[in-house]
Amino acid sequence: MSWCGDDKITKYKSQCFDRAKCKYCAYWHAKLAMDSQAVIGYRCVLFNVDKDTHQSLHECDQKYGPTYDGLP
Repeated sequence: MSWCGDDKITKYKSQCFDRAKCKYCAYWHAKLAMDSQAVIGYRCVLFNVDKDTHQSLHECDQKYGPTYDGLP
C-alpha cells in the first residue's frame, strides 16, 4: 500500500518504507489475520516473496540498492 499515492519503490537503508517522509513502497503489503486487523507478516508483490519484517529483500537491494525512490 502506498500512502502517498504513487507506484514507486521507496526504501531507505534497506527498509521498505520511510515514515518520516510519508513514503511507502507501493509493492510492500501487510498481511492481516482473518479474524482481526492484526498484522501477521508482509509481502513484497514486486518480487512475490513473503517477509517477516520491514527489511527489504536481498534481491531488491541488489537490483535497486539499499536506498531507492523511483520507478521499478
